[in-house]
Amino acid sequence: MENRYIENNRYKAAQKRVKEIKGFYVHLLVYILVNLFIILGGSWDESFSSRFLDLENYITAFLWGIGLLAHWAGVFGT
Repeated sequence: MENRYIENNRYKAAQKRVKEIKGFYVHLLVYILVNLFIILGGSWDESFSSRFLDLENYITAFLWGIGLLAHWAGVFGT
């Protein structure tokens, strides 16, 4: 009986771990898609090189990247 209890706890812990990892990868995918849209899809009246080199487009990626790094550390850290 105790063996079943231990197995059930391990199973629940594994489910939680998989859910955390999946949550991180969803966060990473959304980060990539949104930031690509911000960087590449700015105002279309400017030339591509001026849009691409404008540092204001990268502020969101930088600040959100700090949060993404914290999420990564929470999931894969010690």
